[in-house]
Amino acid sequence: MAYYPPGPQTALEKACHIFQDPKHSPLKKISKFYDLRGEVEYGEDKPECLALELPSGPNARIRSADSSGSGGGFNGEAWEFQCCTELIVHASYSNESMFIPRPYDAEWLTHHCQQRFGGVPMKPYGMVNAWGFDDLSQASRILFTNGLRDGWSTSSILHTDNPNLAVINLPNGAHHSDLVMHWPNKADTDDVVEGHEQALVILREWLDEVKEESKINA
Repeated sequence: MAYYPPGPQTALEKACHIFQDPKHSPLKKISKFYDLRGEVEYGEDKPECLALELPSGPNARIRSADSSGSGGGFNGEAWEFQCCTELIVHASYSNESMFIPRPYDAEWLTHHCQQRFGGVPMKPYGMVNAWGFDDLSQASRILFTNGLRDGWSTSSILHTDNPNLAVINLPNGAHHSDLVMHWPNKADTDDVVEGHEQALVILREWLDEVKEESKINA
C-alpha cells in the first residue's frame, strides 16, 4: 500500500527479498525482518522493539473498524471515527488471503463503534446521499487521483465519461503518494511528477472558471 517510491531501498521490497531468499532459515528470516524496524526511509531511529500502538480513545482494540488496520494514536482514533460513521469499510479476509480469515461482521462493527464512540450514529450511506457518489453523471469539478500500487485503487474511480470530471492514474503511485509525500521529492517517479503537474493545471482551470462565474453572477 505504501510502496513508494518504488525501488530496492524501500522496507517492503527488502522484506520481500528476505522472505524469498532460500538460503535463510525461518529464524534467520525473522531476525533479518526485525532489523528492518524503523527504517531510515521513514526518518525514525530504530526502536528497541516492535511496539504496538493502539488508537487513542476509550475501548481501543487491535481489531478496529477498518479491518486492514486504523493506525495508532490520535490519527488512528480519527480514522476509526470516520470508519464508524460515514465511511464504513465493507472489507474482509477470505481463506485465500495472506491474512487470518475474517468475514465482514456488521453486528460486531456496530457493537464496537458504540463502545468506541457511544451516541454517534452510523450513517453508511451518508456521503452517497449527501454527494451523490453513486451517480457521478451530473457531478462536476472533482479530481480523482489513484496510485495504482495501492490495493485500494481497485475500488476507486479509474476512468470517467463525464467531461466535467478528471482522473489521473499514477502507475508507480501508492497510498497517498500524491498528497502526503514531500513535494517536490527528488525520488518521485516520472508519472507522479507529471501527475502533480496535470493536477495543478486542472485545478487552476477550474478555479479560473469559478472566478469568472462569480463575476457573471455578481
